[in-house]
Amino acid sequence: MEEIKQSQTKVDCIENEIEEMRRRRDEIKEDLKRLDEIGQRRDLEDKKWREKMDKKNKKLANALEKIRAKRHKYQEETEYKSVKQLEKKRKEVKQLKRLEKNAIKREKLEQRQLKKIEKHKLEKLSAKSLKVSEETAGVAECINKAMETTNTTAKEKNDETPKTAQGTVCGGKQTGCRIYEQDNARDQAEPGKGRLHHK
Repeated sequence: MEEIKQSQTKVDCIENEIEEMRRRRDEIKEDLKRLDEIGQRRDLEDKKWREKMDKKNKKLANALEKIRAKRHKYQEETEYKSVKQLEKKRKEVKQLKRLEKNAIKREKLEQRQLKKIEKHKLEKLSAKSLKVSEETAGVAECINKAMETTNTTAKEKNDETPKTAQGTVCGGKQTGCRIYEQDNARDQAEPGKGRLHHK
């Protein structure tokens, strides 16, 4: 009887252990199930997060591409404008140099022409001065001869028939000397009349 009780006790212990093992197995299954659910939720969340980040990265990439395209276009336009402006400035500088060169040539030409005109005027003035000097010398000679004729006529004033002075051309230069001498002689012959001067 005692052995039966011991055996029953052993059986009960074994059954209890089996039951405990089943309970633990079920708990492990539940834990595994919860872990699976957690893992699935985490995978789903990770998937959603990755999709969200992919969209965000794609959006950022598109925005960055647009920015790069705009920057590239701006650089090209700026470089094009800079090149055009540089070419324009070069053309303006070249044109200014050409205008300056032409102005210098024109100024030199005008100076040469002005020098020629001044030289011509000086030559004409010198010739005129020489001519005036010669005429003045001729007139002075005529006046001297006329004065001599006047003095001679005054000495012969007592004659009844006054002599008419002969006209003299002074050095063949001035015909006015003849008239001047004749006038002086006439004044001496006709003292009552006024003296007429011829220039």
